[in-house]
Amino acid sequence: MDLNEPPYNAFRDSENLIKPEKDTLRWLLEHDDAGPKESPGSGSSLSSYDFIKWRDCPQSGALLVKGAPGQGKSVLSNFVLYHLEERQKDVEAAQDCKIIYHFCNIRVQEKFQTAEAVLRSLIVQLCEARCLFRQLPQSLRENRAAFHAASFDTLWYHLKNLLSHGTFRTVYCVIDGLDVYKTGMKQLVENLAKLFHENSENRASYLKLFCTSRPTSDLSPCWKIFLAEFFGPIVKTLRFS
Repeated sequence: MDLNEPPYNAFRDSENLIKPEKDTLRWLLEHDDAGPKESPGSGSSLSSYDFIKWRDCPQSGALLVKGAPGQGKSVLSNFVLYHLEERQKDVEAAQDCKIIYHFCNIRVQEKFQTAEAVLRSLIVQLCEARCLFRQLPQSLRENRAAFHAASFDTLWYHLKNLLSHGTFRTVYCVIDGLDVYKTGMKQLVENLAKLFHENSENRASYLKLFCTSRPTSDLSPCWKIFLAEFFGPIVKTLRFS
């Protein structure tokens, strides 16, 4: 945990992130018991079908949800995390599932507003499984400064290695606010796309990526270009009736 700086759960546990009231977002799970029988999620708005298909489909998948400032993207991301965590408690194969996340937070120091900070956060969470912690080179495990000074390419190499280790059947990854940080985020999306292409051919493990951003984010076209050929409609808008 010496490498966990700033703590990846700091914003999620803070009072700055409003917690959803009971049943506020139950519409996202309205088909949870019976399961969707058809594809009503073909529209542009986020639906329960989109979410459940992303959650349960036996393959890697990505879902980007766009919403205006103040519309509740972070609350939605937090709800998704709580739902996955609660559901994991009831699943017999819970040990085969790992949930990792990063909330891009404009309130953190500027030096942490980078794609490298996102990668470090995800790496730390994966390394909470001791067997995976040993996969990091000793120079990074025992030297906080070296870990925080590591380049994007170095961090990406180690994240990719941890994800491909085969420890978990499914890794759910939630990244809230793709557009909040500017440094390196386009490269992060591009690398994730390449990883999806490789992962689609690897049935041993699934990567489930759930992200949010503002509609004006210049990452949306990048997301579509690099991921659309591997997945169906993956960009949805957060709307409330």
